[in-house]
Amino acid sequence: MSRTARVWQLLSGGTKTRAPAILGDMLKTPNARLPVVWMDVSVEGEPAERVAIRLFEHIAPKDTDNFIQLCTGEKGPSYKGSRFHRILPGSLVHGGDIIRGDGRSGMNADGASHPSDAKYSIGMHRAGLVCNYITEWPNVNSQFFITTRSSPWLTKSVAPIGEVVMGMDTLWKMEEQCGTASGTPRGEVVITDCGKLDAEIRM
Repeated sequence: MSRTARVWQLLSGGTKTRAPAILGDMLKTPNARLPVVWMDVSVEGEPAERVAIRLFEHIAPKDTDNFIQLCTGEKGPSYKGSRFHRILPGSLVHGGDIIRGDGRSGMNADGASHPSDAKYSIGMHRAGLVCNYITEWPNVNSQFFITTRSSPWLTKSVAPIGEVVMGMDTLWKMEEQCGTASGTPRGEVVITDCGKLDAEIRM
């Protein structure tokens, strides 16, 4: 089995047999060893395809480390069991409020407040970008956005810390079934499990 196929099997939990071309291309790039985390999501109670995210550790090491720890739950706080509280069709999905679940709270993995180290080095002009707030507010640092289309209007408040490498169909399913013009979901979307890809085969 090729390295691309082996990584794809792990990303998909063994449910997918054919890797997309983008994955093979990514494994050949200078950033191929960037860490990858995953989220299993249920949409209105039904399991959806796993979402896998490659994190820009070389751009935002503090923010990506915090994101990894919230995926693994190694320090206690975790994305597991949290929900996406805002879903705007044609724009973004918004989650990560691990306290209230409504976008008005959140916390870092270590419970402390840290300024974001994410930067505007990547434009907001494509789908699949995972973004943090550019802020020092202590109550939003676990929250994140994922763009589902080009969203340049977000540039003033958020910056990318990663990109989706598998599971865009899940995000579009969330939009279709639960998205609204106001952003308030009409159905529940929950992160049922999450974690980090084995460090020995990091992308």
